[in-house]
Amino acid sequence: MGKNHGSQPSSFDERLYYGILLLFSLTIFFTRLGPGGMANFDDCFYAEKAKEILQNHQWWILTFDHSPAFENPPLYMWLTALSYKLFGISVYAAKFPSALMGLLNVLLIYSLGRYLFNPWVGRFAAFILATTDPFFKYSRHAMVDVTLTFFIVSALYCLLLALRKNRLYFIFWGLSIALGVLTKSVLGLFPLLISGLFILATAQWKKIANGHFLAGCLVAAVLGGSWYAVEYASYGHDFLKTHFGWLIFQRGFQSQGEPWYHHLSYLKDLAVFDWPWLPLQILGLVFMFRDGRWKSDNVLLILLWIGAVIGVMSCMQTGVLWYIMPSFPALAIAAAWALDHFLDETNKVKVGRGLMGIGLATVVLLNALPIPLNKEREKDVRTIAPYVKYLAGEGASLVALREEYYGLNNALMFFSDHAAKPTLNDPRDLEPLFESPKLVLCVAHRGDLDELSVDLKQWYPVKFGEDLILIANQKIDISDIPTGNGPWND
Repeated sequence: MGKNHGSQPSSFDERLYYGILLLFSLTIFFTRLGPGGMANFDDCFYAEKAKEILQNHQWWILTFDHSPAFENPPLYMWLTALSYKLFGISVYAAKFPSALMGLLNVLLIYSLGRYLFNPWVGRFAAFILATTDPFFKYSRHAMVDVTLTFFIVSALYCLLLALRKNRLYFIFWGLSIALGVLTKSVLGLFPLLISGLFILATAQWKKIANGHFLAGCLVAAVLGGSWYAVEYASYGHDFLKTHFGWLIFQRGFQSQGEPWYHHLSYLKDLAVFDWPWLPLQILGLVFMFRDGRWKSDNVLLILLWIGAVIGVMSCMQTGVLWYIMPSFPALAIAAAWALDHFLDETNKVKVGRGLMGIGLATVVLLNALPIPLNKEREKDVRTIAPYVKYLAGEGASLVALREEYYGLNNALMFFSDHAAKPTLNDPRDLEPLFESPKLVLCVAHRGDLDELSVDLKQWYPVKFGEDLILIANQKIDISDIPTGNGPWND
């Protein structure tokens, strides 16, 4: 495997390949990024927090519905707020940081694959990562996981450079860890775990006995811990109880009575969603174990990387595919490593040229044809949002019927600037509210219309979506309500 079998190596234009890879990645991550809206969970939740940074002029204390929110460190919301400043508040701007990090991950893994093995592994790995469905999908979501992945890849790359070339890279290793922690809290510590296992397994502990390593650790601790210090100084035990007590320990590790095989859910998810590259990834991992190849430092790093991320996350009670996003760059390298070993030089060139052809064809098709790249998200909320924004902005009260607070208000807050509260379960509870002389709006469902007609003396439709409806206790002329400009139209 990996031999030329007597044929002469064909020339391969590296700059052309890189240029097409860059153009292809820009196209798939950014084309039609805005149309289609955003998912209520978790995109709109993060997008709204970033919007409130600008509204409150407070960058360290995150809020949701203008109340303190302790769930997430602020780095991704900072990036999103800066994106709002650049592009305006929109779906495109909310997704832009994640799409940018998707692109940077592809370029970084191109370089790391070359450094670990050879140019072909870097070339193949970059294309494989860009076209791995979960990675591509969540690069186009306003979520933190692709950003976290970039900092993890960066930290591990810097570790190798520090151990092999220049100890100064330990400082950038620590900086990458700190930025990962500021992106997704304790999950940003994955590089620390993987680095420790790698150094122990390769007996390189003498190389960390220097001031640069200590400086990197100090950067990771001080910068990575800065948000925790600010939050604790501001809110004390309430912050600790919510962020660590509920989010990390209770939600992450407290058993909900699931069977033991619940912890294998990531393997099931990979088997279902990790296509078309799953067979190559499996072959790559199998051959990395064969004949003692795992004893190679570079192969061992990939195995420790995948094992640490999937292993640790499998111990947690909450398991969704994007939580193991940091494993996908390593899996892409494993698949590329398999291709590199199965193909001789001539066939590598043919495959490389084929990937360039696919890349160029994709660029042309996506720019020439209106191919949808996003699912339609929160269409009903976007339909009623301009009316909520205008009427609630003029002083109307807003409530909801048969909706969970976060199940509706993540999206409603982002698209309209207003939350529906309280959320009621019985249409009869609307009656005293609708008797008010003040304008009261209610977000309900088409399926509630019969009960509303029985339980309320009078109500008036404002706007109908496919399922959600906006009703009021007074008749309203909506003809002059501006609906043209706003994030609902992105």
